[in-house]
Amino acid sequence: MLKRVTLADCSAKIGDYLEQRLTHGQLVEWAGEAMLAEQMPAHEQQAIMDLLQDLCRSTPKTLASAARNYHRMTSPLVRGMPHLPGLN
Repeated sequence: MLKRVTLADCSAKIGDYLEQRLTHGQLVEWAGEAMLAEQMPAHEQQAIMDLLQDLCRSTPKTLASAARNYHRMTSPLVRGMPHLPGLN
């Protein structure tokens, strides 16, 4: 059983999955265990639980889609674009 889980821990595990250091099954198993962690920072608890529930319900296909969307939204091209009237 995990003692403590933070959003940083969740981020690290998702990163491990995206870098193919974990399989989808391993990520889902970790998320299930993490939901039972003894401690979570109070200010992160709802976000952690929401994320872990999403991971537990995910499939490799839905997780790949979410990763593609995340990469698109965090792309330097998207983040650096000024708002241009008429284009958004």
